[in-house]
Amino acid sequence: MKITSLIARYLLGLIFFVFGLNGFLHFIPMQPPPGLAGQFMGALYVSHYLIPIFLLQLIPAILLLSGRYVPLALTLLAPVIVNIVFFHAFMASGGLPMALVVTLLWNSYLPQRPLCLHRHLPAARRELNQRPLTSIRGQSLSRSENSSILAFPVACPFVCHPVGSPDSLRRLLCPARAINAHLCDTH
Repeated sequence: MKITSLIARYLLGLIFFVFGLNGFLHFIPMQPPPGLAGQFMGALYVSHYLIPIFLLQLIPAILLLSGRYVPLALTLLAPVIVNIVFFHAFMASGGLPMALVVTLLWNSYLPQRPLCLHRHLPAARRELNQRPLTSIRGQSLSRSENSSILAFPVACPFVCHPVGSPDSLRRLLCPARAINAHLCDTH
């Protein structure tokens, strides 16, 4: 799998390097697409909107080919790939197979190198466990309750209620999602 992700990274970098560079040097002659897609591309070209788009293709491509800051490169390419797929799905369906191949290449690298912060999660849990725990009402909680406390809240950073309490679901949703005061028992 490591070889597959390496090949996917180099192919993705090469594709975006060639087409990003082509936006500036025009070494691949391209005819404007017919119909609405041609009008759309013409408006993007005249307004110089394509310059940052080509830069957002070229810079991550260089990062992918060099192997440096690969998660950043994949993150920068994600919205570009989504726009390419939507453009070809709704306006110019002739390029849709290539757009789907690029999407598969982008996606094939993700399982090997996830974009999450899995390396930093234990350090964040240690840091949160060292902080004094307080409930939403401002009551301090003892460390003996630590095992039944959400020490690493995912949905809401304000939640530190005992999970086994009868109103734990309501309290989980209280500060982050409850707009009406009657849903929250902090008043």
